[in-house]
Amino acid sequence: MHNVYLNGRFIRPEQAQVSIYDRGFLFGEGVYEVIAFNQNTLIDLSLHEKRLASSLSAMGIQASLDINTVFKTLLKNNLLHDQSGVMYIHITRGGSLPRSHAYNKEDKPVIYCDLKALQLPGYPKFEKFKVITHPDQRWSQCHIKSTNLIANTMAYNYALSQNAVEAILHRDQQVVEGTKSNVFMVKNNTVITPPLRPYMLGGTMRRRTLELLRTLKIPHHEAAITVDELKNADEIWITSTTRLINPITQIDDHILTRENFGLIWQRVHDLLKKQLNMTKKESMINA
Repeated sequence: MHNVYLNGRFIRPEQAQVSIYDRGFLFGEGVYEVIAFNQNTLIDLSLHEKRLASSLSAMGIQASLDINTVFKTLLKNNLLHDQSGVMYIHITRGGSLPRSHAYNKEDKPVIYCDLKALQLPGYPKFEKFKVITHPDQRWSQCHIKSTNLIANTMAYNYALSQNAVEAILHRDQQVVEGTKSNVFMVKNNTVITPPLRPYMLGGTMRRRTLELLRTLKIPHHEAAITVDELKNADEIWITSTTRLINPITQIDDHILTRENFGLIWQRVHDLLKKQLNMTKKESMINA
């Protein structure tokens, strides 16, 4: 029987109730996190906790959550031990009647958590991954991981209609990020990713990828990337919690590769797999 967490209770989804006056429902005033787990362990938990706290602070929402304790209980209740998947955390400001643009500081936040089994990708050879470029039509504070994602979801679904796995967003022909991923490119054996700015989200897998590059001593730096530069890259990757480090084989109508994903991507991906396998072994030892 599937269980979710809602405001301190572990209940079935059909038992969960949220007020129609909740400001997340009425105004989109909420934040969220998606954390991958592998073999009973949340991946990069401290980074997600820090980002969640930053988003809550930016929104002026006061909420506390022991993520690992909730995770362990949901893992047990949903019989997901020794599997991989994602934990979804959703926190809104709460709300009370009457509906008003002015929020009541006494309102209690609504906290919802759920787990979903999901096989983390392995990227065998000869898979094809197309992305498209798309104007960035979002607001200017995308460093807040807000639940208000209409521009993201519309661009992402347009990408799906073009048989692509992601839309790479750009402002004034400068690459920003994907609708739910960060972007890396390789040119002349150097890895480049756009620097963090207020209108983009610093992904936890982006940060881990930079650490992998440092460990491997692969030349890399942060710099602005134009759409034309991206289309002429030797390799393109998109990174996210669920995609890990996803190699791209085509951007718009330009095919990057037909046979392999790139030698630099392979080195970084292999080290990431090794780290995830170490997490699995540590989980088995501590079980």
